[in-house]
Amino acid sequence: MRNTDSRMKSLWDCHRSLLRGFYHYGYFLASHPAWFLTIPIGLCLLSAVGFMNYNPETDIETLYAPTDSRAVKDRDTVVKTFPDLFATNYHPFSANKLMAQGIAIFRSKAKRAILTSEVLHELETFRNNVLSLRVQVDGQNITFEDVCVRSQTFGGTDCVVDGDFLFDPFFK
Repeated sequence: MRNTDSRMKSLWDCHRSLLRGFYHYGYFLASHPAWFLTIPIGLCLLSAVGFMNYNPETDIETLYAPTDSRAVKDRDTVVKTFPDLFATNYHPFSANKLMAQGIAIFRSKAKRAILTSEVLHELETFRNNVLSLRVQVDGQNITFEDVCVRSQTFGGTDCVVDGDFLFDPFFK
């Protein structure tokens, strides 16, 4: 019986000291509420400033290739030797970096060939909708013509769109 009483007494002493500690903590917190409001808010604001200045790295080669590897050195040589002319002379196989681009993949609703007149008509409607997109950024209207790539092979004036041959009258 004594053994049980001594265990209960030690548990009660532990419990009482925890209660006393939390009581003092609560009393201190209630006595100084301004500090417990302003300090966490200030720390959150300081952290937010760090996130506002955060600029993540998006280049795949920088992220995954070892910094002093031969591949990185060779990439630098390629970039210096073959400058980026995509704004005026686009050719997909002469890219020296991955481009940000959009790709649309189409399937026939009936899961048959996509080279039917119905599907080609839907494709042409989709293509025309993309070509007529307009976006307003900082008060400036930007169209597909403003951001597309051009090729001197095709005259240098029209935007290069892969698969455009599907809408050529000769193909239809």
